[in-house]
Amino acid sequence: MGVQGSISELKPKEIVLVDDIVTRGATFLGAANRLVEAFPEARIRAFAAMRTISNSSEFEALYEPVSGTITYREDRDDSIRRP
Repeated sequence: MGVQGSISELKPKEIVLVDDIVTRGATFLGAANRLVEAFPEARIRAFAAMRTISNSSEFEALYEPVSGTITYREDRDDSIRRP
């Protein structure tokens, strides 16, 4: 994954990543890391239409919008999404 061609000549102030489903957030995190290298001044955010819920007892409704964070855990070499 890389940023190439004429897009790298742009200087966006904000970039929004869009995906259908977010699980742990690794795809968002990987894309954001590449983009921050190419556009260090841009604010990078992500949107997913749905999120996975591992613990079925935490499921409340199909439509339950939330804001959260995705963090890289270096000690485990993985990412975690909350909520």
